[in-house]
Amino acid sequence: MRLKHRSAFVLLASFLAARTHGQLILDPVPTVEELVQNVLAGNGVMISNITWSGDTSQFAYFNGSTCNIGLQSGLLMSTGTVLNALGPNDLGTTSSYFVDSTSADIDFDTMMTQDWQMAHDVARIEFDLIPAGDTLSVALVYASEEYLEFVGSFSDPMGLFLSGPDIDGPYSNGALNFALVPGDSGSVALNNNSLNDTQNGDLYVDNGNGSTAPNDSLPYYVQYDGFTIVLIFRHPVQSGSTYHLKIGVADAVDSSFDSALFLAAGSLTTDQIALGNHSDPESGTSIFVSPNPVMGVGQIMGLTGCGAYDLTVFDGFGHIVAQWETTSTHNRLEVSHLARGLFTLRATSTFGHVRHCKFMVD
Repeated sequence: MRLKHRSAFVLLASFLAARTHGQLILDPVPTVEELVQNVLAGNGVMISNITWSGDTSQFAYFNGSTCNIGLQSGLLMSTGTVLNALGPNDLGTTSSYFVDSTSADIDFDTMMTQDWQMAHDVARIEFDLIPAGDTLSVALVYASEEYLEFVGSFSDPMGLFLSGPDIDGPYSNGALNFALVPGDSGSVALNNNSLNDTQNGDLYVDNGNGSTAPNDSLPYYVQYDGFTIVLIFRHPVQSGSTYHLKIGVADAVDSSFDSALFLAAGSLTTDQIALGNHSDPESGTSIFVSPNPVMGVGQIMGLTGCGAYDLTVFDGFGHIVAQWETTSTHNRLEVSHLARGLFTLRATSTFGHVRHCKFMVD
């Protein structure tokens, strides 16, 4: 096992360097309570009674706009120090060990593949919530150093454990885990064994092995050897009722090879996923995609006037995946050719006004 700890001074240096070189940016200052209330929580949820376990170094605010993780910002929680997430991916065995490393979490121990195995280095957040809508959603990226060397053996678990009215699951307090691999019979828990280059490979991003160019030299690439595309998880709830949600990630069997969750800012919601709609400062109007997430075909709302628009769609890495010209009366958005994930739509009018919004393809 190779330990990789960095001091607060290095964190500050990395924070400043990221602004000029393109890198994941971390801010460890907000408390876990602040990260949940002010970063993760979106529309349509009332949160209270926040608790957490782990080490403070396992949690941080992240800005991913200048790296390859595919999310603009949010809450990062890791089985190791969050500093280990910083690129480049120049080490294939990034690990942290905490003195009190065993989980004391029966749910994660239950997720181990063998009875004798235990979870380690658990980063866990719990809270009560009252939904305003009828479907609870959260968007995230799961990343791991277990890729790809230990696919099929060590399986670092993560979970979204929800308990409350009409829920009768196998976990603590009757909770169920709704972090299930999309499209895989709807019953397979997400981890590095159930989603990788050969299992549900369309949802996986290969980030090198610690010595793969250019990932091993450019800080744009995060440290983890692999991660998922942006995934949205949902579960039906009763509006106005009280639920309990536990979000966590753990190392399986030992403390080697970190795994992490990048939770999208504003995505814990019972409204449409809050991925950000940006208005034109001159007209004061904004655009958005409906429905969001989109399956097959959606509509671009907010295109006004009689002029033409140049539309461009970017994927989570800033690559152009579609371009076309349209008018306000032809606002169809066809996404059947796009993979699942997070995208940005930019609309430029003939008058030079630029508006953009985020949308998900499911």
